[in-house]
Amino acid sequence: MLTGILSVAIGTIAHKLRWSEEKTRSTMSELVADGAVLFDEDAGVVWLPNALEHNPPANPNIVRGWEDKWNEVPRCSLKAAAYQVLRAWCAEKGGQWLAAFDAGCGHPS
Repeated sequence: MLTGILSVAIGTIAHKLRWSEEKTRSTMSELVADGAVLFDEDAGVVWLPNALEHNPPANPNIVRGWEDKWNEVPRCSLKAAAYQVLRAWCAEKGGQWLAAFDAGCGHPS
C-alpha cells in the first residue's frame, strides 16, 4: 500500500462506510479543517500528510512496491505536494530509499 495517498471518489468512501455522501463530505470537511486530511474531490485524491509519521515503510523494497498504486493516483497539485514530501522523507533515509522511490514513483509533472 502506498503510504498516505490514494485515489478514491467521495462516493466510494461513502459506500464503503455505508454513509450518505452528505455525511461523508461533512466529515471529510472536518478532517480537512483539522489538517488530518488533504482532499482534492475533483481529482479524487486523498492524502494523509502525517501517514509517514504513523506508518512508515519498513524498508526500501516496500517503497519500490509503491509504483502501481502511485501510478493509479491522478496527476493533480495534491499528488505533486505528496511527491515532494515522500521523496524528501526517502532522501533523508538514504541512498537505497531514494533510489527505490525514484524508480517507482515518477514526478507528477
